[in-house]
This record gives sequence, C-alpha cells and structure tokens, in this order.
Amino acid sequence: MYELKIGDKISGFTVKRSKEIKDIDAFMYEMEYEKCGAKLIFLDREDENKTFSVGFKTVPENSTGVFHIIEHSVLCGSEKFPVKEPFVELLKSSLQTFLNAMTFPDKTVYPVSSRNEKDFINLATVYLDAVFKPKMLTNKAIFLQEGWRRELDSEGKLSYNGVVFNEMKGAYSSPEELGETLICEKLYGKSVYACDSGGCPEIIPSLTYEDFVSAHAKFYHPSNAYFFLDGSLPLEETLSLIESYIGSFEKMTESFEIEDTWAGVSTSSEVEYEISSEESEENKSRILLGFLATRFDECLEKLALDIAFDAISAGNESPLQKAILDSGLCEKMSLYVNSSRLRNDITAEFSNVRDGGEEELLSLFRKTLSDIVEKGINREHLASSMNRFEFNLRERDLGGLPVGVAFNISVFDTWLYGGDPAASLEFSEYFKKLSELMGGDYFENLIKKYVLENEKFAKLVMRPSATLGLRRAEREEKALQKEAEALTAEDVEKIKSESAMLSAWQNAPDSEEALASLPTLEISDIPEKGQEAPIEILENGSLIRHEMKLSGISYTDLFFDVSDTAEDELYLLPLLASMLKSSGTGELDAFSFQNLIKRDLGSLTAAPLVIKNGNDARIYVKLGISVLDTKKEAYTDILKKLVYETKLSDKAALSNIVRQTKMMLMAAFASSGNSYGMRRTLAYRDSAYAIREKLSGYDFYAKIRKIEANLDGELDFLIERINALRDKMFFKERLTLSVSGEKDEGFEKDVFASLKSGGERPLPSSVKPLGDSDEGIVLPARVVFGISSAKLSGIGKRATGAMIVAETILNFEYLWCEVRVKGGAYGVSMRIGNDGGVSYSSYRDPSPEISLDVFKAAPRFLREFVKSGVSLKKYIIGAMGEFEPYVSAPLKASISSAHYLSGYTEKERARLRAEILATDEKELLKAADVLEELGATLASLLIAPADKIAAKTVLYV
Repeated sequence: MYELKIGDKISGFTVKRSKEIKDIDAFMYEMEYEKCGAKLIFLDREDENKTFSVGFKTVPENSTGVFHIIEHSVLCGSEKFPVKEPFVELLKSSLQTFLNAMTFPDKTVYPVSSRNEKDFINLATVYLDAVFKPKMLTNKAIFLQEGWRRELDSEGKLSYNGVVFNEMKGAYSSPEELGETLICEKLYGKSVYACDSGGCPEIIPSLTYEDFVSAHAKFYHPSNAYFFLDGSLPLEETLSLIESYIGSFEKMTESFEIEDTWAGVSTSSEVEYEISSEESEENKSRILLGFLATRFDECLEKLALDIAFDAISAGNESPLQKAILDSGLCEKMSLYVNSSRLRNDITAEFSNVRDGGEEELLSLFRKTLSDIVEKGINREHLASSMNRFEFNLRERDLGGLPVGVAFNISVFDTWLYGGDPAASLEFSEYFKKLSELMGGDYFENLIKKYVLENEKFAKLVMRPSATLGLRRAEREEKALQKEAEALTAEDVEKIKSESAMLSAWQNAPDSEEALASLPTLEISDIPEKGQEAPIEILENGSLIRHEMKLSGISYTDLFFDVSDTAEDELYLLPLLASMLKSSGTGELDAFSFQNLIKRDLGSLTAAPLVIKNGNDARIYVKLGISVLDTKKEAYTDILKKLVYETKLSDKAALSNIVRQTKMMLMAAFASSGNSYGMRRTLAYRDSAYAIREKLSGYDFYAKIRKIEANLDGELDFLIERINALRDKMFFKERLTLSVSGEKDEGFEKDVFASLKSGGERPLPSSVKPLGDSDEGIVLPARVVFGISSAKLSGIGKRATGAMIVAETILNFEYLWCEVRVKGGAYGVSMRIGNDGGVSYSSYRDPSPEISLDVFKAAPRFLREFVKSGVSLKKYIIGAMGEFEPYVSAPLKASISSAHYLSGYTEKERARLRAEILATDEKELLKAADVLEELGATLASLLIAPADKIAAKTVLYV
C-alpha cells in the first residue's frame, strides 16, 4: 500500500485528493497531469489482479456509430506496434484476466487486467499506443474492415459489409435492444443519449473516413482522457509509462459538455418488430414507458429507486407485477433504472400485451402504483430488498469479471460529469441514511416524483410483424439494386480499388520485425502451479469442502441427483426449479417467502444441471445458496421450507413462468444462437448434451411453445407431475453438498440433518443422443449463426494439452482472420471442452455457409502453420491464460465441485497443464491429425433467417 499526500508529484501527476474508502478496503488517490489536464484515479488496495484503463468522453452527434468503429479500429495496429491485430496478438500471447474495450452512450473505455506484473505493463503499453497513435489514422483499410464498406460481386451485385455494420444489424434484430435504443431517442430529444453510439445500420454507411479520423483527433486527446488504476501494481512505473504518451501534449481549450435535456414534449410512437412467420401476431405487442429521473450526483435517490422498484415489482408475486399479470393484459412487466448517464432514466416495460388492452394496461399500471404509494410500501419487504442490495455490494462476487474492471465502470457514473468518483464506491452511508428514512414516506415520494407525476416521459409501442423480415429484405435488396444502378464508372472503380486495397492489407502477413515489436512474456513467467480451490472429499463423496476465507460468507451448492427422471419429463425440471423460487409455503405467501429469502440469505438460485462422468450422464437439480456466517441459523429453516413446504399448485404462477420462459428463450436464440447451436449439434451424438437440449435447448423451447399454445389444458397435468418430481427428489441420500467458506462442521451436519431420508441414489440417466439430422433453425431476425461440432470420444480420442494450444492458434491465426476480418462476422470461435466436445461457431455472420467451409479446413491450416516453423511460445502462454482464467474465489470453488462430480480430477488438470507447457511441433501435428479425423464426424447447423436455410428439416423459433 502507498502513503501518498496531497501535492505529491509522480511522473508529472499531482495528487489532488486522498480518501480512504472502507467499503472496498482501499485508498483512492485522485490525480491530474497538470500540463494537459489528464485525470487519473488510483484505487490502492490489496489485489494481485491489477487493472489499467484509459477512457474518453465521447459525445456522438448522430447514429453513425463513429465511436464504436473507432473502438474497434484503434486496436488494429499502432505506431509502436504496427501489426494488423495487436488485440489478437495479446489474446494469444498473454496471461490477461481481462482484455476488451467498450463503447457507452457518452464514453469509450479501454480496460485491461492481469495478475502478472510484467504482463500488466505490457498490456497497458499496447493499449496506450493504440488509443493515442493508431494506424487507422493513415490506413483506410482498417475503417473499411471494422466499420463499413461496399462490395460488388462478379455479377455486379452490390452489398454492404463490415464488422460493426454486421454487429449492429444483429443488435437491431433484437426487440429488446431495439426498444431500448428507440425509447432513448424519444425521451432525450436532442441530447447525446438520443443518438445510438453503437450505430444504426441504416445510418452507419453515411460515415466518411474523413469524419472518422476527425472524431479521433477531436476526442482522443489527453485533455479528455480519464485514466484508472486498481490493485497491487507498480505505481511509479505505470505513471511513468502513461507520461511517455501524454507528456508532450498541452491542455486543449475545447471541452465536451453533455446537455441535461429531454425531448421537450412527451411523445408516443409506434414501430414494428420481427417475429417468425410461423408465429401468430396476436397479443404480441410490446410497450415501453421512459421517464427522465435522477441526476448522476443524486446517488442516494438512485439507490432508493432501485430498492423501491425491487420491493414492489421484482418477481411475479410482487404487488405491482402480480396485479399486472393477474389482469391478463400482458405476460411480463419490469420496472428499472438505467444509470451511467448524466441524467438517469426509468423504464417500465410490458411484453406480449393483449390486443386492444393497451390503455387499460397503462391505466392499471398507474392505478396499482398509486395505490402502493398511497398505502405505503411494506417496510419488511423494503428492508429485505435493501438487505439484498447491500449484501451484493459487500460481496463483490462478479464471477469472471475482475473487481477492478467493475470499479472502473462504476467511477465513471459520477467522475465523467465532474462529480465525486468515490460516490459510486461508498455505500455504507447510503444504506444507513436509507434505514433512517424508512420511517417516513421518502421512497413513496420518489416514485411519485419520477413516475406518477413526471411529465418528462415517452411511450413506445412495438407491434409484431410476421412479414417485416421479408419486407425489410426486399426493401434492402431494392435499395441496393437502385444504388448499384446509379453507380458511375468512377464509383465502380473506387469500390473495386478499395476492395483490392483491403484484400491486399488483410492478406499481407505481418513482418517479423512488426511482430517482434510487441512485448511478450516468457514461459518462465507462468506460475509453476495453477490456482486451484482447496478441496476435501468427505462422507463417502457426499460432502465437498472448500475451506477458505470469503469475507464472512458461506457458499453452498446442493446437488440433488434426479438421474431417474423420465426422458419425456425432463422439461418439467426447469419449471420445477422456477416454481421453487417463486412459490409460497404453508405459512407464507409467495411474495413474503421471497422477501424472507432476501432478508436472511445472500442469494438463492435453482436450476437443473447435467454432469457427465465417463460414459455416465447424471442429472441434478442444483440449489446455490449463500449466507452470511452470522445468519446461518436461518439457513436450514429456509432450506426446509424451500424443498418441502413450497406450494407448487398455483396455476397462475405456473402460467406466468411458462409464458415468460418462452419469451426468454426466444430472445436468447437471437442473442446467443451460437451457444444454442453448439449444444444441439453436440446432442446429435452425446447423451449429456441430448439431456441439456431437453432441459434448456431447442427441444425445451419447442416443448414450452407447445404447452403455451394450450396452456389451460396442460396446467393440471404439469402441476401433478411437478409435485411428483419434488416428492422424490429432496432426500439426503440423493444429495452431494459443496460448502465454501470457513470450516464449520456443525453447519455441514445441520444441512444434512434438515433433509429427510428415503431411497437411494439413482442409476445414471438412460437418455440417448438425438442422432444425426440435417437441420436448420429459422430465426426471426437479421442474425446468422453457423455452427459445426463433434465429440472426440466419437473417434476414440481425448483432449490433450496440444489441442488446447491448437485451439489458441486456430482462433487467432485462422478463424479470426478468415471469418471475422475477411468475412465480416462479429465473432467466431473454436472451443474444446473438458468433456471432449469440439465446436466451431460464428456470430452475426453475413456468410455462414462460407464459414462452415472454413471450419472444415482448420486441420489443414494447423498442419501448414506448424510446418512453417513459427515459435510456439506465445501460443502456449495464451493457452495457459485461457486454461486458467480469472474467476472469483466462490466461483472457483463451485467449478471445482462440478469438476469432482464429472471425474475431471486435479490429476487430469495437472496432466493437461503439463502437456500445454510441453507442446511442440510434433504434438501439434498429432492434434492436427485428430482434428482431421474428427472433421468427418462434424455436424453442422445454421440458425438464420429462412432464406439462409437449405436443410431438410426446418425448425422455427
């Protein structure tokens, strides 16, 4: 820890402020580089994971997506590191724990983090050179690749391509993302927040290269830079590094103010959104209400609104949600605050609104909200919500996201607008103050002020259309044809010239000199041992203990073995899990029980899970429960209520779950079709994936869709079977308990003692693979995913360390170049799982059929790459970074428990780790041979609009 004083100077930075922030165990130092005015925050706290970030206030004037395209483009080579893809070079040669960049409505942020100090400095150096000295300023090919370009095929047909262009075509296909964009446009009027900083696909092609370069020169100046440092890092070395890039700049006179404005008049508008041609348009409208709310510096009010909305509308049984759903006027509603803006806003969103019921619905919303405010929010429920928010803030368990990166994003909530950066990190005083305000009508008055009596609002109605996709495609085709017909000879020559320039740049290999410019690690920089969670296996394998200090919190995973669930009843398990979390008990109604959980537990999750050990696939219902060590006495009582006393016969509750599950899955296919495609193609030949298909994949979606079509006729049967499953499930003989935290044998015994005895652990599941099928999944969106998968076990092989290194090589030397860079897809990846599943997938891909051919040729590329004699050092380092990623301690323990159940032992991990480090050309050629053999068994699938599907069997979302 450093002990800096106000006025201290380090490498041109002057300490302006020092503040202890006890809530995050840190000292915050606020600094400024006085010559140019660059701002810097350093959170000095004990964390081996070190974070660096540089951000810029970026204020869009339109929806061309210029700052989004700049974000992509600055990472395509720089003055000191003149390689085409330094970002990719870092991904394949670093031990990074976070490496990305993000465009927000009013800022662009470039964070990196690493546990290795040398790696941290390397990452920061490349990012500094990228943002301040990018090659994109002089190389138009980068703009054409990452932003947008026109292409002419051999027949003279015109089309648009580009990574950001294709990404945003996909984003505008999502009703959720489209609605969020359009409500802001209506609400904020001429403000920066009315523009889409990501870019509107119809407007992106109006951005010129000259305006693109000009925007960088204007906004990427050190005077407009916000640097952020966090963790146990070498401060002097880091500040000296930053100074080497900004030290020659003078303070610029221009500042970028964001106007605190709204549209000036309440507006109401309608748009269409696309649904499947197989789906009825009936009762599918969506309504969004937007309200301007708190300013950035009104942190107490913002937190109070979050808590109040949680107390009255979180969960189907909350008073506001229940009144809306019980009316039958819509199938889902949500009420939430959108933050990270100069002025935040509130969104009330209603999905699947009944035709003709719009006005009645909005009237009911306001009346119910008014009644809640008039009667007063239940203080016990409010206290429970407050407890859950405070627990989450203190826990700081963000799974795979480094805490430093989360802090980086948080400080911008106030810092960017001239406010106190510590305001978003300190929360104890807020909760203390809110507890004092519980006795009055503070929370109710906020709802009045910002919702019920707020005249600064907008309404957006989204109407479903089963023909929009076809009409849009025809409109685009005609527009492109008209544009092509209007091209002059000079225009055609320019398009061809730019295409040739881009192709030449993309296909030219980076020089050895350029590649050598990048800072690298050595194999010796990799820790000798991996960072595994401590593990003890007790009670004949029924107890897994991870003894560690976790800030006074204990985490438990309860795995109940339900492998004897009949194949035709697997779809019931997710419904059962959802009902458990949303039902009441003998003593408590559903909402009261949910608030008891919020009050006394940290978190509760419930979901089915499939784990394969060898040839055996086991099915579990997993309960994930965290609790403060000081509240353990409440744990077992809640657990017993949860598994034995919940009432699972509420038809209205089950109806809501079915409808909302269908909506969630429809949205998930559009946003994560690659994941769903990988699961399905692996299910053709693997039993565990076949089970996953029936629990959460397309098969599950199809079943839910069928049930929803005749819901009233299905409810009695569903409830009967769900209760029957519950009655045979929660016995201690079926339980494997995983506990993470400080050792407490009494607590472990109490958990087992709270459960009933009965029966034996079942045999493994007998579900068989789906079998090969020529399928395509039609998606009502301008989004395309291409997937090819196979199982190593199908050819009698297992994963090796060399295959994991091959994965790194193929992802960043081959697939990235062929599918993303040349093909214009937003994403592409190859993955080799612990279970031997091998998958290739493309994301938001304009040419998926070409990508499938690229996937097939991967072994040939790998073989030629190895024979070229390229050093394997950086790929081994990159593979280790992927093999041992950053995860929070609780998640690491949870993963360790799942590994134990799958038979993926520490010995197996050690084998793979050693093989990665020992990978050589000979082993990689063996890996290429295995992948070549595997290629004959690859199953492929497209998830795409109907005109892209040529499969024999067509499935519909």
